[in-house]
Amino acid sequence: MKGLNAIDEIRKKFNLLLKKNNELSISKKTLQDEINNLKNNNQMMANEIDELKDKYKILKMSRKLDGDQNENSKELKLKINEMVKEIDKCIALLNK
Repeated sequence: MKGLNAIDEIRKKFNLLLKKNNELSISKKTLQDEINNLKNNNQMMANEIDELKDKYKILKMSRKLDGDQNENSKELKLKINEMVKEIDKCIALLNK
C-alpha cells in the first residue's frame, strides 16, 4: 500500500508540475509578444523622432532663407553643404 501511495503522490506532483509548466509557457509567450510590441513601438517612435528632427532642420533652414536675422549665412551655407554631401552619398549608393 505504501508503494502505491508514493506512486500516486509522485503522479500528483508530476501533474502539478506539468500544469505549472504550461502556465509558465503561456506567460512566457505573452511576455515575449509584449516585448516584441514594445520594440516595434520603440522603433516607430525613433523613426518619428528622426522625421521630426529632419522637419525641424528644414524649418530652420527655410526661416534662414526667408531672411531670419537670428542665424548667420555662414551656418546656412554649412548646412546646405552638409545636405548636398548627403544627397551625393545617396546618389552614389543608388549607382552601385
